[in-house]
Amino acid sequence: MLNRHALAFAMLMLQALPAAGQEEPADHYLRASFMLGAGWPVGDMNVHFDPGFVAGARGEYTLSPMTRVGAQLAFHSFDHEPLPGTVDNEGIIDLSLIAKAVGSWGAYDPFALIGLGAFVTKDQVSNGRRWDGGLQLGGGLGLEVSEHLTVLVGTSFYMVFRGGENSDYLWIDGYLGFDLRQP
Repeated sequence: MLNRHALAFAMLMLQALPAAGQEEPADHYLRASFMLGAGWPVGDMNVHFDPGFVAGARGEYTLSPMTRVGAQLAFHSFDHEPLPGTVDNEGIIDLSLIAKAVGSWGAYDPFALIGLGAFVTKDQVSNGRRWDGGLQLGGGLGLEVSEHLTVLVGTSFYMVFRGGENSDYLWIDGYLGFDLRQP
């Protein structure tokens, strides 16, 4: 009798396991995200600039249900502090490659991202435009409204390494947006 129960249990477990050598098909698709928000300068950047706005877009390719890679294009605007001898307003263009880890928490999808990119900033000495390297670390939550639409709320910390006589830029963005999943 025990052998019959053990055999039935073993058969049930074998049926629950995927067939050896076969994987579930991966769900690869494209996503497009659009975001609007505000940015707050920190560190030395806070001495020269007031908070401003951010507008951006991301394109992402899903490698697995928990991993995405893509690119981001964003514009960050900061007004100069009303102090004599300060620099003009700053508009920063962000072109970054990003990697995102996505989890699942009930109806919410928490995410963390890292981005490496090029930032177009204003040279504080010549007042011309220049390319600088930088890093983005961020996170947030997504709420899936439908199979193809997710509402996003997130934040990112940016570090732009400017070198020379220019101060490095550090700021924090907060944004709201939406994510469109392509069929």
